[in-house]
Amino acid sequence: MTRPSNEAVLTNSVVVFTCTTDSTSNRVLINWFYTAVGAASILIATNCDVLQQHQSVYRIEGAAPGVCNLTVNSVQLTNAGTYSCQDVETAGPFSTAELVVLGKFLLHCNNVLITSLYLPLLGSIRSCAVAPAMC
Repeated sequence: MTRPSNEAVLTNSVVVFTCTTDSTSNRVLINWFYTAVGAASILIATNCDVLQQHQSVYRIEGAAPGVCNLTVNSVQLTNAGTYSCQDVETAGPFSTAELVVLGKFLLHCNNVLITSLYLPLLGSIRSCAVAPAMC
C-alpha cells in the first residue's frame, strides 16, 4: 500500500490524497477515515465511495482498481487532521497523511506592514500582536 502524502495548504485550497494498494480486485476496495486533533476517527468513504453526509466536503476522483483519490474541497480549518486509508480486501494497516491548514498573518509595526507569514492555524488563535519594543 502506498502512503498518501502530507499536505500543508492555505484555506480554500483543494487537496488530493492518493491511496494505492496491490489489490488485484476489479473493484476499488479502499476506505478513507478522518481524525481531527483530539477526536475519534470517522469513516468518510467506504469502498472508494464518499458517504452521503460528507459529500459537501469530500469527493473521489480517479478511482481505479487499487487506486482511490480523496479530494478535500475548499479546505477549511475544520479539515485539518489525519487522513487514513485502508485496503478493505486485505484489512491491512492504515496508511496516513497529515493535513495542516495555514493562515496568513500580517506583521505590522507602527501601522506599517513588515511582512506576512503563513503559519499553521490553531483553533485557539484569534489574533497576534508584536510588542512595540520589537519594532
